Amino acid sequence: MNTTEGATAPNRPSRSSSTAAKLRDTDTSGEVTSHGIFAQLCALTLGGALAFWAATVAFSLLPIAAEFRHAFSISYGEGVLVGPPLGGIAIAFVISWFLLRFSSKVPARDPLLMSLLLSCVALGAAIVMLRLAAMGAGGDPMRAFLIWATLNVPRFIALGVAVGCLHRKLRGSEVVKRRGGSTS
Repeated sequence: MNTTEGATAPNRPSRSSSTAAKLRDTDTSGEVTSHGIFAQLCALTLGGALAFWAATVAFSLLPIAAEFRHAFSISYGEGVLVGPPLGGIAIAFVISWFLLRFSSKVPARDPLLMSLLLSCVALGAAIVMLRLAAMGAGGDPMRAFLIWATLNVPRFIALGVAVGCLHRKLRGSEVVKRRGGSTS
């Protein structure tokens, strides 16, 4: 006990750097604060974008993908190496943000199902936008639209699965930290 002018004040325990880091990431109720949310958002976004781009590269090797790029006059570099990583980051960011921000309002409780649901919503919005773009394509716009839809469904599913699995893993480690290291 420290004594100052006859009054006694309790010693404050010193906090280790790991305790300080935990306090920055969580508040007293165990909820993750903005620092922890930002780190999770970055991890989910990068993981989802990487899955989206990997699926793009895998499907770009198919002859039907070359036909689609030719129908819309898209170069390989633009259609595989530049556009999809940027688009994947944007889509994964939006899905990750909604997943982290509104996870209590989404009907499914499993993070994988929630991210797949959000990914399907994003795919639906992309389908509407591309259907409008396909109308201006030369040749058969319905064929171009069907090829696009066939190539993009697996990309959006891969993105949703990656974001959901990473979210489940991150939230699982959060629960372990809050419970003091035990899983039961």
